[in-house]
Amino acid sequence: MTNGVDGFLRDRKRPQLEELHAFWCPDREIPEDRADMERAVRAAMIDAQTVASRLKLLPGRVLDVLQFVLAQPRHSVVPTRLAGPLPGHQVDFDAAVRTLLQRGFVDAQRDGDAEDGPPIVTVPKELAETALACLRDDSRKLDSVLTLHGFLASISPSEVRKRAERFVNGSVDLARPLLARRLADPPIVEARLAALPDAELRQIVPAVIREFGGILARSHFSRIASDSVAWDRRAFRDQLEKLLLGTAAYLSLEEYGINLMEDVLVVFGEIVGPALLQPIPHDAGIERVASSSVNFLSDLSALLAFIDAVDVRVTQKNDLYKTATRKFLSGLVSKTEGLLTDEELFGFLVRTAQHLELVRVSAQQRLLLTEEGKAWETVPLYEKLRRAFAQSLLDPLTSERDFHQVGLRKQFASVLAMLDMENWYDPMCVPFLARNRYLVDLDRTGAKARYQSAFQHGGGAPTSDPAKMSWNLFQFTVRRLFPLGIVDLALRGERVVAMRLSSLGATVLGIALPSEGAVERKPLIVNPDFEVLVFAEKRDYNLVYQLDKFCVRIRTENIYHYRLTRESVSQAVVTGVSADEMIRVLTDNSRNRIPQNVEFSIRDWAAAVRFVSIRRAYLLEAENPETIDRVMALPSIQPLVKMRVSETVLALRDRPDSAAAIQELRNAGVYIR
Repeated sequence: MTNGVDGFLRDRKRPQLEELHAFWCPDREIPEDRADMERAVRAAMIDAQTVASRLKLLPGRVLDVLQFVLAQPRHSVVPTRLAGPLPGHQVDFDAAVRTLLQRGFVDAQRDGDAEDGPPIVTVPKELAETALACLRDDSRKLDSVLTLHGFLASISPSEVRKRAERFVNGSVDLARPLLARRLADPPIVEARLAALPDAELRQIVPAVIREFGGILARSHFSRIASDSVAWDRRAFRDQLEKLLLGTAAYLSLEEYGINLMEDVLVVFGEIVGPALLQPIPHDAGIERVASSSVNFLSDLSALLAFIDAVDVRVTQKNDLYKTATRKFLSGLVSKTEGLLTDEELFGFLVRTAQHLELVRVSAQQRLLLTEEGKAWETVPLYEKLRRAFAQSLLDPLTSERDFHQVGLRKQFASVLAMLDMENWYDPMCVPFLARNRYLVDLDRTGAKARYQSAFQHGGGAPTSDPAKMSWNLFQFTVRRLFPLGIVDLALRGERVVAMRLSSLGATVLGIALPSEGAVERKPLIVNPDFEVLVFAEKRDYNLVYQLDKFCVRIRTENIYHYRLTRESVSQAVVTGVSADEMIRVLTDNSRNRIPQNVEFSIRDWAAAVRFVSIRRAYLLEAENPETIDRVMALPSIQPLVKMRVSETVLALRDRPDSAAAIQELRNAGVYIR
């Protein structure tokens, strides 16, 4: 009797083999040569991804019968014996067996020693091993694949003791999460890593952590393994699980809206975390540091002032016209360092203003300030940044829909809050850890049900693979959190080589900042040539934000360089900052006395600003003052009156077109012409 896939395929007649090819290789043309056809079908029947996808096509009763056969010795059973252990009727089991025979999951032959006996149904050996592995992996909970504590909970206490005892010396009876944490200590991890029998695997595991955040899909295996190393899921799984380092499994996350349906090599999350959270030395090739401070908030305030002062119109899609964009971009305080374009930053500013309801679009497609926008400057600095940060969690990087974006970014924020703000970290550290946490929580948060409810009809459903998830979080770091000043970035050339949580970001995330000690000297110097210098001895973001309102930022380095100009002072007055307030900010923070010429110029420039009001009105003109007096006394006209412009001219809010108003005018002897 045939036990292997090769013998099984050799025994098929060509029409049967063609039918098997159509089922196992649906996207490939049927080869003319029989040998080529056998090779193609054989490769599919032992490939985990293909087997898993074919198993999903089997109806429930058929899959139950297959699993029962797989559980028997030599993966064989007599079909007439199914009715005993399985609920149902024999006729249903016979139909299930026929389906399995047709699809090539089983072979039916008579035992050579019993020619007249009942047929025996057998799953070919290699297919049985692959199917069992797929079914085992499919039944595992995500946390038992991705986390050490989940894996420990999935095996017996005796197995836990057997695998952990020699590494933890008496701590093996700890609760699973505590034991997992103990086993994640770097020295203990190093000892287990050194105990891996396969030298190549010892090299691969650190690379999986460093380059893939602990989750390596088989399709990416060649990127870290030499050509001489072949993918061997069983060998990898046995070695990693025995030493409690990780696992290798078939993982399908399609039902969650995640584009992954293949073998993966996993290093448990508790081991990945401490490895990725190792700080980067300050001298590790960092050429320059990019820091945004409160630049975004200064530019947002400038944008609101720009919209209030200039007739800014938008297209039907709410995009700003390029003329307005160019005019505003010339005065940006933010420096993008080449990490994003000025236009992208401008779009982020406009969307933030719109989503925070600081501006609205009028019926004439003009941007106008809302009441919230007019009151924006009264909001405390850190509250402004908290609102902008909360909005950034929702702001897309592309027009592409992403079902998982918000959940991933919230995990990102919680991981970011764990960082020591004095240290630099690998730029992929937080993206990897946030993604891993998010994947582990998929079941707990009901992501599968929410995804399937939102996209139950399939078409256009957004999907993202684990590698893309972490890369998108890195892009979120660079293109959203860096402009906001939440993180600082270290660059080598144009490449981001490290990141750290800024003191501004730490405050926004609710982290108590380390004591800086008493600052004896004030941070600011005002020179007679209208130059203002701010020294970085004291973290005073409010001061920087206040200066941005009435000074021109020249340079941002260890020392902030500003210049006072007539235009910058005038613009500040327009936005509601008085000369007294500007002088107070300088006086309260300056080490030296404010030069008299600077104080005099600020007051002079501010006093030179004149305001006029523009109002839309209808003019009602009469030949003599008595007619205007008579009109103003009419009850239907009084609500329309704005002001009496002159003895014979009245300004009205609207035309007096109502029947009541016209009749009252006529009763008073006044007619409109």
